[in-house]
Amino acid sequence: SMSMKENKSESVDFKVSDFLIGGISEIIDSYDAFLIDAWGVIHDGNKLYPNVLECMEQLSKAKKKVVLLSNSSRRKADLSEGLRKFGIDVSMFSDFVSSGDVSWQGLADKSEAPFDELRTKCVLIGNGVDDIDYIETANLSLQDVEQCDFVLARGTFSIYGKTVKIENESNIFDSIELESLLNNAVNKEKPFLVTNPDFYRPGSNDPMPGQIGQKYEKMGGKVHYIGKPHSLVFDKWKAAVGKEQRICMIGDSLDHDIKGANKANIESLWIMAGVLSSELGIEEGTEELPTNEKFREIISRHRLSDEFHSKVLITLKW
Repeated sequence: SMSMKENKSESVDFKVSDFLIGGISEIIDSYDAFLIDAWGVIHDGNKLYPNVLECMEQLSKAKKKVVLLSNSSRRKADLSEGLRKFGIDVSMFSDFVSSGDVSWQGLADKSEAPFDELRTKCVLIGNGVDDIDYIETANLSLQDVEQCDFVLARGTFSIYGKTVKIENESNIFDSIELESLLNNAVNKEKPFLVTNPDFYRPGSNDPMPGQIGQKYEKMGGKVHYIGKPHSLVFDKWKAAVGKEQRICMIGDSLDHDIKGANKANIESLWIMAGVLSSELGIEEGTEELPTNEKFREIISRHRLSDEFHSKVLITLKW
């Protein structure tokens, strides 16, 4: 039943039903290529969402180009291996573009901005999984903050310098060690590279490297972000999909996927039951519909009221 507040004419402009579609099958003919986010759309970190496999198979059958576009700090091979473990036939994807891979490429080549000015010695704020391999294969070396060229943030679980080594089971976001690293780096005007701009880990809402970048900026530091919504990763998938004109970005983050699509001037489909499900008051990965009030609130909170022209699905399904 509609509350009085919802019934007032000035607030009924945004209704879920105005944007909601029943499944990808309704829009399949409008696009040649789909960019799909992984975590919060395809899986929840532990398992696939219920209707994903069927949807992927249908996209494949329809001969659509499907590119995974993820803010993961991991390399391409790790991404496809991760999806394979979830039971996805990775040959359905024509490419995998991750912010971690684009950054690795950039750090190794040193030819395009912002990598061309970063040099090779870094302090690493890492994920505690593949940090050392990532650094070594990109021809970087670890250095303490006083002598480093830049700080690289690709996770929230470890800190590596030349003499410093902090490996934590829990998130280091609020640690004294991180605080003092950021203070030292900002005092010495070290540039800061964030290779996963996400703010929250879906499911747990733990802080992600995007929030460390925000912290550093607030302190007065200079931050380069690689990943959605920033343009470099979108330039890379443009190369991956070729000349197709009709492209749709499918993602669950308003700040990264939807704003990124707006910036790149492509259409988008917002999956509601992912990272923002609790903000919408719905259960993650289920078919529960948010109220119109919550729907309006979240779009305005993410400052999208004037430029929200996405279609909306609750979960990815055919």
